[in-house]
Amino acid sequence: MKRLFYFLGCILFCFSCNKNQKTVDDLEGEWQIKKWQRNGNDVPFAKGTYYFDVCENKKNDCAGQRSIDVVESYIDLNGDSYSEIVTANHSIKYNVSELGKEMFLSLLIDSTSEIFTYDCDILLDENTFDLSFINQVGDVESFLLER
Repeated sequence: MKRLFYFLGCILFCFSCNKNQKTVDDLEGEWQIKKWQRNGNDVPFAKGTYYFDVCENKKNDCAGQRSIDVVESYIDLNGDSYSEIVTANHSIKYNVSELGKEMFLSLLIDSTSEIFTYDCDILLDENTFDLSFINQVGDVESFLLER
């Protein structure tokens, strides 16, 4: 009986590793950000991409890049408002777990060398990728990405 449980445990472990690796393989390449929300509200941005390198998920963290052109709005001392587009580039490291349903994501802010880490919920199909996490100030951020 112990051998049966051990055998079933090994099969489950192998299945989960294969599912995680399949998710990493399916993520490879460039994804366009189609929607960005914070606490259910749209965040204004001009364009953005995530790029995921393929790797062996179980051996090392995988690498990638994120680039977002964010719309920043300002009001000057005269009360006049204006907007500008600011590009934010981030190096990322990621690892997929939980049968391809979760991702541990580290963002390196290239301009300041700050690192933020997130436990993300993910949903991936052939052409769309949903990524959501709680950011460093407690807001829920979600991204809808498409190939």
